[in-house]
Amino acid sequence: MEFHPPFEKRTTEELIKIAISTTEEWQHEAIIQAKEELLKRNIPALELQNRIEIIRNEKLKQEKIERIHNNVKATASYTGWQLGLLFILAPIVITEYYGLSGKSLWRLNEEGYKLMFKQRFIALIAGITFWVVYFKLFII
Repeated sequence: MEFHPPFEKRTTEELIKIAISTTEEWQHEAIIQAKEELLKRNIPALELQNRIEIIRNEKLKQEKIERIHNNVKATASYTGWQLGLLFILAPIVITEYYGLSGKSLWRLNEEGYKLMFKQRFIALIAGITFWVVYFKLFII
């Protein structure tokens, strides 16, 4: 199987990243070819091990940063004023694709803003219910 760019033209760091990756990141054949290319380059074992450790540490740092970022997104919250506006303006917000925050309800969920999704959902349902009851009791 051929890959572009060919493994012969890739840097040693790129090859190491591929060689230590999982089959979720790269195809099994690519991992094997990367390991074979590293062997062809006759890199001393100690130097190769040091490079592998550096790349693994960078990968672990990046994964930790990503977990922290995802946790921050999952626990982000609306302020009381924002929730109040969502409640009062629910009929308008529900008909807009982006609403007041610039993100639709479904986009919040897709992007991992779990708490904001729940808060917005509840505020919109409560606001719509309030306005329906209000119009039913006082207008009609």
